[in-house]
Amino acid sequence: NYIEEKGIPASGTATGGKEDTVTIDVNEDGPGYYIVTATAKTTDGENTTVTALCALTTTDSAGEVALKADVPTVDKMVRENSSQEFGKVGDYSIGEVVEFRIEGTIPSYADKYQEYTYIFHDKMSDGLTLDLGSVAVYSDEEMQVKLPEGSYEVRPSEEGNLLEDGCSFEVVISDDFIKGYEGKTIYVGYKAMLNKNMEIFDAFETNEVYIEYSKNPYDADETDNTPTSTVKVYSYKFDVFKYFKCGDDGATERGLEGAQFKLYSDEACSTEIKLVKVDEEDNKTIYRVAEKGEIES
Repeated sequence: NYIEEKGIPASGTATGGKEDTVTIDVNEDGPGYYIVTATAKTTDGENTTVTALCALTTTDSAGEVALKADVPTVDKMVRENSSQEFGKVGDYSIGEVVEFRIEGTIPSYADKYQEYTYIFHDKMSDGLTLDLGSVAVYSDEEMQVKLPEGSYEVRPSEEGNLLEDGCSFEVVISDDFIKGYEGKTIYVGYKAMLNKNMEIFDAFETNEVYIEYSKNPYDADETDNTPTSTVKVYSYKFDVFKYFKCGDDGATERGLEGAQFKLYSDEACSTEIKLVKVDEEDNKTIYRVAEKGEIES
């Protein structure tokens, strides 16, 4: 910034703890306008700097400035398929819908900014297809109470192209809402389908998010980012080997030529899982779960 570029020295400095009140003596420079900055470590261990303006006059030679250095935090969760609880890991099959929840905290000092920038940046891997209509912002952890209309905007990427920052979509929270919700938590919820690009066979899909937020009370374009929060979605493989036993000892396993099988999702074998052939290797045929509407075999 200008002060750093010009090498303007500080009129005074002081050091204190989180709840301390400190005094800076600027009698030598006298009345005028002073830029007060504070640097502190945030909850994630990073340094952050906040700034405020203080005016001293001949009739009011003492000024008080409240500087708060807490910043937003973000935490992403995925609903686990079997337990239905939110956590950092989930396992699903191709064609199934995965539910995500993002938790974002709003700093208690946001109302002191001329305009406060607060944007969720979300990036999904290729194995996930976003249900854009499912994206919403809520005031409660159970995601039952949506924020008022006009309090946020969803900015999606075009099909096959990510946004300029490499994200799949963004959720922009309005300045008016932020300034009436300081010190509280909001939740972004959405769903995505696991598609045929899923990295199966014991690999996983990643889904990550960070918040872009204001760091200068007088310039909304001067922003910083929180650390990224990531979840993983797994899909697994298993082998089906149909054989008969032969040999003198009756213990030799020999595959049945032309053997066929069907896969079901229930014990009663009433709901068949449709499969698509994707490869052959080591005398094995590899299948994956078919997407809805895909050619099935």
